[in-house]
Amino acid sequence: MSDGVDQSSYPPADPDDPDIDVHEREGLPADAVILTSTQDPPMTAPTETWAMLVLGIFMTDGELQQIAGTWLVGDLPAQQYDGDLALRLTPRTSSPARPLVDVELWQSYQKDWHLLGAMKNQSTDWPAAIAPAAAAFMTEYMRAVEGLSVKPTPASDRWHRHRIRDLLEAGLLAVDGQLYPPRQGNHLPEPARVDSDGRIVLLDGRSFVDPTSAATAVCGYPRNGWRAFWHTADGRPLGRLLTELDEVRDATLARLAQL
Repeated sequence: MSDGVDQSSYPPADPDDPDIDVHEREGLPADAVILTSTQDPPMTAPTETWAMLVLGIFMTDGELQQIAGTWLVGDLPAQQYDGDLALRLTPRTSSPARPLVDVELWQSYQKDWHLLGAMKNQSTDWPAAIAPAAAAFMTEYMRAVEGLSVKPTPASDRWHRHRIRDLLEAGLLAVDGQLYPPRQGNHLPEPARVDSDGRIVLLDGRSFVDPTSAATAVCGYPRNGWRAFWHTADGRPLGRLLTELDEVRDATLARLAQL
């Protein structure tokens, strides 16, 4: 998907550069956490949060540059977006001199969260240690989803829900409607469009069934396309439309259950 993409065309902002607002540059939420190999990371999750949702992983020659994430509130929140990847932290020691943490990798699919694996007793360099595995899981998921969209099987929709098509059918997106990447300073990158099959079509003609696959192709590194990348013309993140759709469906089912 991202093979052949020039990463320099959409590089992440340098979190150590005081003249650059990383969140604005990357189109990230204001509360997004930026992890780098040069800064001490959190060794425990904030109170009342379950895990850190991964928004993007940028690496150069196998070395971590940054992980962007946001904390998920509550206990094992209900899955909304297939392919989401989360990092769950469990402190192992209380020693300020040598804090250790277990880092679990979780991914959402088939309407639930699934534990992929864990790295035990990690020190403050855990972001650099976990980044290759996290990026690999995101990449393999995207490859599987795009492969199933080309050669679907009877189990395809059960394994991966075609949520862009759902938004089209609900009228929350329109055929040939435009989706916009984050603004780059004063420059607004070229938008993508949604075709009649529910695929996101980039300016160069490549198309993807999954928003994260499309965002990754644009950026050249694994990037969550539901949460904080693709926006509608009125500024709503693509994932917000999906939340609105699910809320309407839940309300409809609740009313039907009362009949």
